[in-house]
Amino acid sequence: MNNCIHISGEDCQCGQKKECHDNGQDSASRDMKTDTLQSPCGSCGEIKFIGFGNRMENSPFIRICPKIDLEFLWTIMIKQWELPVPKLLISVTGGAKRYNLTPKHQLIFKRGLMNAATSTGAWIITGGMGAGVMKFIGEAVRDHIVTKGTLDKNIVALGIATFGCVANRESLDGDDRGLWPATYRSADLGNRKETGDEPEVPLDHNHTHFILVDDGSINKYGVEIELVAELEKFISNKKINTGLAEKLRVDLPVVKIVVEGGVNTMKTVWKSVAADIPVLVLQGSGRAADFISYGYQLSRDVSILPKDFYAKLKKKAENIFQWEEKDSKEQIEECVQELKNILSKERLINVFNLNEADTQDIDRAILYALLKAKKSNSEAQLALALAWNRSDIAREKIITTSNRKWWKEKENFLYQAMFTALVQDKVDFIQLFLDCGVSFSRFLTIHTLWNLYKCSLLDHSDSSAQMLRNLMTYIQQSWTAYILCKQPEKFLPKPDLLKSVGKIIVHLLGDESMNLYSDDKFTVDSRKSEQKWLPGNHEEENKVEGNQQLSQFHHTSEDTSKLSNKKSDTHDFEHPEKELFLWAILFNRREMAKMLWKMSRNQIAGALVACALLKGLADRAADEEELELNAKLQEHSQKYEDFATDVLGECYSKNSQLARQLVVRRLTIYGDTTLFTLAEANDLMKFMGHTCCQTKLNLIWKGRMAQYTQTWLILISIIFPFLIPLIKFTCNQASLELQDNSDTHRKGEELQLQQKEKVAKNQVRPKTDDFIVRHWETEVSIRSKVFRNKQAQKQSDKLTTLTDSSTSTIGLFNAVYYFYSAPITVFLINNISYLIFLAIFTYFVLTDLKPSKPSVLEYITWGWTVTMLIEEFRQVVAGDQRSIKFKIRSWFSSIWNRFDLLMYMLFLVSVITRYVLSEDLFTWARIIYSITLAVYYLRFMQAFFVEKNIGPKVIMIKNMIVDLMFFVLIFLIFLLSFGVAYQANLFPNSEPSWYLLKSIVYMPYWQMYGELSLDEMSGKPMDDCVTNETLWRAAGGRGRCPADNALVPLLGAIYVVLTNILLINLLIAMFSYTFQQVQEHSETVWRFYRFSLVHEYYDRPFLCPPFIIFIHLYRLFGYVCGKLGSVSSKSCNEFKLELSDEDDDRLTLFEKSALEEYLSSSQRLELETVDKKVTTTHERLERLIDDIDNIKESVKPLKDLAKWKEKITEDLNNIKELVKPLENLAKWMDSAFVVSPPLSSCKITTDTTCDTREEMQICLEELGNQVAQNGYHINQMMQMLQEILRNQEQNMHTSHLEINDITDA
Repeated sequence: MNNCIHISGEDCQCGQKKECHDNGQDSASRDMKTDTLQSPCGSCGEIKFIGFGNRMENSPFIRICPKIDLEFLWTIMIKQWELPVPKLLISVTGGAKRYNLTPKHQLIFKRGLMNAATSTGAWIITGGMGAGVMKFIGEAVRDHIVTKGTLDKNIVALGIATFGCVANRESLDGDDRGLWPATYRSADLGNRKETGDEPEVPLDHNHTHFILVDDGSINKYGVEIELVAELEKFISNKKINTGLAEKLRVDLPVVKIVVEGGVNTMKTVWKSVAADIPVLVLQGSGRAADFISYGYQLSRDVSILPKDFYAKLKKKAENIFQWEEKDSKEQIEECVQELKNILSKERLINVFNLNEADTQDIDRAILYALLKAKKSNSEAQLALALAWNRSDIAREKIITTSNRKWWKEKENFLYQAMFTALVQDKVDFIQLFLDCGVSFSRFLTIHTLWNLYKCSLLDHSDSSAQMLRNLMTYIQQSWTAYILCKQPEKFLPKPDLLKSVGKIIVHLLGDESMNLYSDDKFTVDSRKSEQKWLPGNHEEENKVEGNQQLSQFHHTSEDTSKLSNKKSDTHDFEHPEKELFLWAILFNRREMAKMLWKMSRNQIAGALVACALLKGLADRAADEEELELNAKLQEHSQKYEDFATDVLGECYSKNSQLARQLVVRRLTIYGDTTLFTLAEANDLMKFMGHTCCQTKLNLIWKGRMAQYTQTWLILISIIFPFLIPLIKFTCNQASLELQDNSDTHRKGEELQLQQKEKVAKNQVRPKTDDFIVRHWETEVSIRSKVFRNKQAQKQSDKLTTLTDSSTSTIGLFNAVYYFYSAPITVFLINNISYLIFLAIFTYFVLTDLKPSKPSVLEYITWGWTVTMLIEEFRQVVAGDQRSIKFKIRSWFSSIWNRFDLLMYMLFLVSVITRYVLSEDLFTWARIIYSITLAVYYLRFMQAFFVEKNIGPKVIMIKNMIVDLMFFVLIFLIFLLSFGVAYQANLFPNSEPSWYLLKSIVYMPYWQMYGELSLDEMSGKPMDDCVTNETLWRAAGGRGRCPADNALVPLLGAIYVVLTNILLINLLIAMFSYTFQQVQEHSETVWRFYRFSLVHEYYDRPFLCPPFIIFIHLYRLFGYVCGKLGSVSSKSCNEFKLELSDEDDDRLTLFEKSALEEYLSSSQRLELETVDKKVTTTHERLERLIDDIDNIKESVKPLKDLAKWKEKITEDLNNIKELVKPLENLAKWMDSAFVVSPPLSSCKITTDTTCDTREEMQICLEELGNQVAQNGYHINQMMQMLQEILRNQEQNMHTSHLEINDITDA
């Protein structure tokens, strides 16, 4: 607080009266700046605005002196007010009184300013008053908050005002503790009397923070100018963290925007320019802004100023500003000199013409002004653009097409910028850097990936990062610590961070083969957590940069061989896009992941992996009750499953044969898995239900047999093997695919299958001994060749019978082998075998289960079961997973395998009890045997999965059993509650025994099925019951007569209503819902579960139990010989296709081309949808406008017609007054061009004096604008009047419409 002691006359130079001061000295020699004392005050805290409209939060404020320590002020703003450190400072200066922007200019300025502020994280500094441009800035902030719906704390509107000019400033002056809050009422403003020459102005309630500068003066404007200039310079020297390395930090950018303004604005601009702060002048806003623009246009691109330059500036200053008669000449000279000083730093001056602007142009102009000021430092420009997240500006002004060669030499800086863009999720910048030549192969080192995960995990504002930290802590926690409930260690990134990430991926996917970072080379040295690129060990060796971008996938067949043979030992990662894609998926960065997915290899597999990871993360988020994150992850997961399905559909439409190879191709970059395996392990039903997957399963299901072979024919051939020659076979699997492929040779298709399949009839003919081995080696070849302007020759495939005379034949033994090795044959044989086993099991349980020595049939049953159990062990060991833990986990995930486990455990218990129990207790062994047999019968339901109509019903039964389990839990509550009530009233003081527990449950349970037991409930004695307590106690409560209790029938009635009506209907509703859910997706669900059946019987030996033991012994012998090195055999797996590098690259190119076509078609469809929405919205808007016009015509009272006439007459008179000056001006122009008098003798009888032709042109433009505005208004009123008169008679009966009709319209 400042107390002035300089007094002269009645008033002090500070603007106050003598009696306002404590010291009554009177000396004209004293100076206000030196003769002012400073004292502490309590003007700080928060301002609560009352009566100014809706206000969500209070505004912090502080009252300071002009000579305050700026470092102290900065600490208050950052530490006390907790303001975010700005990445840009926008200081707005301009008119506080005369602020007359047109609505169009206001809209342009408002939207542009807020776009620039929100996109860059800027502070906006104004004068803070509720007048002029300052009030307009506050309204812009308010409109942004209202539009967004929530208070954005990153929007800072800082008002720096003169305390002595603030109306009702007494309410802001508190005690030493400050004001929390200071109440600032709008009602107190109207009662105040203005003192001095200048009126007091209230604070603008829409500003977020206030700094009130007090030098002791009252109603003296401009006190804050020097402080604002010093504060801007102070802030501009602060370093802004752009996310790059410490040495690449840049000064915090500051820009000054000039909107209209007076003489003080000229001084403010000069102070800013002197501090090397760029200035953006809004030409067309008026006064100071137009004056600066005028001088800038005259001096721009001119080496020598014209002779009349200063004369023009003086004349312009005289006309554009309001001057007092006294000292006007000196003030004009000072104003012109200030403009001259401003123009001396032309590079800091930027002019933006509002008349030629669009809504989105002004934010670019603000940022362009800053870049122009730093034109000599391109790296600083890029750092600023990156900090602002304005890739459009970086692409247009910084990294342009012409200077990209220069940027390529700055690769280290671009790598730093690339790392920052990745961490900060700035996708557009990443694409820009890739276009500039940044190579992911050289950029992504092990150290860089480690640092990338480290920086992302330490982001505490990211919910996905928080969940990954928790998951990583859980995985790293030992079982001992988990059991003892020890507090887990705080997460700290360790050198083996990448190994922990690999474990997370394994945990989410349930497959050890997906551990991509298990090698010791992924353990790095700990480094400081800093957002920067960390080069790897190969930097010194790798001098040549290899750019692996999306365009490189478009090569000829010759180039693909180079692509596959390219050495990758100079890079840490062979496929860096995949590593970054997985990183983006784990942190749920959608746009980033989608861009990297498009660039990576094997996009369908990548989409399925992403879908599986996101599903696992969604389940983890649900466990942590992160419901919003769970919904986002589920949505993201579904999107990638849709991507994979749609791209596969595009591949299938292009070439069905190659598409079928995609689903079984071994994916080396994803742990040697396949698309089938990924879809089956992660329950991706939509992908598995695609036509491509199902046709591939059909081909595998029937083996070498023709696809149209009927099941009944196969079944009869199993029983009568001599009918096998009636079945048609093929000697090449590719021929089978051609049977189902009608679009192999599409027009314009670049990848054609060039295979010559041979289809042979069944003929008994000698063949070579190695044929059976070689037929496995005739797996589908995808050696396609790219053709140019050639029509592929169509191939015809014929399936022949035994009677056909074809040279391409197969032997009878081969036909038998094909027949019995087909999965469908193995399935039928095993089910026939299983039925025989059930018959034997049933027969001995019913007829030959005795306590004595087991019978032969029982021994057969035991041996049969042992062979089936060995097959289950083989399935576990033969799983695709690497570790036994995940093999068991994968096997146990199938409900049928869990059912098998229960079945074999019951069988084992049956055999044990058969030998352990005596003859007296042998009944229990019989009971367990019978239950085991029942479970064996239920196990046969899996066979129904083959049938399309019955399979979904089995799935319904499974889901309904789950519903029934939940229902039983609810029903058990009612059962026990009423059962206890029955027992307590019918049989009081019962003897404790197991029979008592049965009695509690028995009656209420059977009542649910209609067995009401009314006689017993009513207390009637039953036959042979006793009432003697001694007798029934000796019998354990059996045979006791019920007591007569009137409450029991009432309880029974209530129980029957609750169970038979309420609970039973609840169960029916649950079953109906489950049925409807499965029925809607019955085919999709059936297709998904069908895969596990086909895969199981493809992998199962062709001999059925119990003879399957011989196959197991043979395989065991082969495995041992293989380990000893005596035999080396290579088997073919149609569920995992092995391809050469060249064929794999060609198939990858095929997949890539399908992806591009899919993305192109999706974009076209999206544009069509948007266009349709726009058209529909436009039509609705037109109809709404028509309805509103009809309402206006109907409800407009006729009595307003006279008022409209008076208004029109008044406006016409105003137009006439405006036209008169134009007429006089026209007369003067005629005389001027005819007589040519000197300009000094011209007199124009208007309020505006025009001494030059230029000034005359300005007058014409201003008057023309006013005439145009009034003319447009008059035209509107005239049209309204004509419509009212035209519809007066027909709308008399609709002069009063109800509000409901208006709302409906």
